[in-house]
Amino acid sequence: MKRVQLKDTAIPAQSSVASRAAHIKNDTDNKKNQHRSLKVPTTRYGQQNDVREQNRVLTATNEDLQRQLEEIKGTVTKLEHRCTDLHGENQEIQKQLRDCHVLLVA
Repeated sequence: MKRVQLKDTAIPAQSSVASRAAHIKNDTDNKKNQHRSLKVPTTRYGQQNDVREQNRVLTATNEDLQRQLEEIKGTVTKLEHRCTDLHGENQEIQKQLRDCHVLLVA
């Protein structure tokens, strides 16, 4: 009778329980890792989109605030000019009031 020699790489007919458990564990770990690896870019992409949208909103708000600031600066300049004019008019009226007071007293 001839004996059949098995190669070292041959898979045994009955594997042990420990090797089955290790194989099942590796399969579940691989499935979890695949699921995670698929989620990370999607989540990262979603976060990037959220950040881009926030950036657009902030940029639009910033531009609006810059326009409002320029309008307010223009208004302040007009009001300062008007205030200067009113001070001048007030000085003239005060001078006329003193002159009238002098005429009444004399």
